[in-house]
Amino acid sequence: MWNNVMANLRPGQQLLTPGRGIPANRQRPFIITGIAPTHIEIEIGKSRTPNRLPRAMFDAVDGYFQRNPSGHLRIAAEHAVIPTQDSVDEVAHSAVHFPRAIGNYVAAILEAAGCARYFMNGDQKCIRI
Repeated sequence: MWNNVMANLRPGQQLLTPGRGIPANRQRPFIITGIAPTHIEIEIGKSRTPNRLPRAMFDAVDGYFQRNPSGHLRIAAEHAVIPTQDSVDEVAHSAVHFPRAIGNYVAAILEAAGCARYFMNGDQKCIRI
């Protein structure tokens, strides 16, 4: 997955968070400001707050799908102490402690890079490969 991210995304590119539903509503823009071999830098929100997403988060999601090729992960970036079970947040946080819910950004980056696609599982938005 990381090679696809490196090959398909560029600094300055604006992406949208997954939002809710398909077609999506309540999406929020964020900007990729840098891509390095070890991380992706993004700016989020109106104040363009910088965040560095370590490659280990993406490798953890990749590892999940290698172990579960027909599996899926929820996009449930809730601002809770414990990430939602079976979510991108939970898998990413298992690799790297991060001070905020970031699963929605990781999912959007993977979708934009062609590594994953969104789908609805009942009323839950998810990604799968």
